[in-house]
Amino acid sequence: MKTLLADGPSDLYTAEMQQFGRLAGHWRTRITHYPADGSPARRVDGEWEFGYALEGRAVLDVWQ
Repeated sequence: MKTLLADGPSDLYTAEMQQFGRLAGHWRTRITHYPADGSPARRVDGEWEFGYALEGRAVLDVWQ
C-alpha cells in the first residue's frame, strides 16, 4: 500500500488536484439512510479518509 500512496500532489498537477486534494486527511462521518418504504431511519458512524496516490497524480478515498 505504501508504494501506492504519495505525500502530496504532483508538482505537475497542483491546481487540478485542489478540487479533491483539499479533503486530504481523516474525516468522521455520520451516514443517515432513509428507507423508501418509510421504515425508521438508520444512522451509522464511520470515517472517510482521503489521500494522494500514484505519485501525487490521483486522490484515493476509503470509507471505514
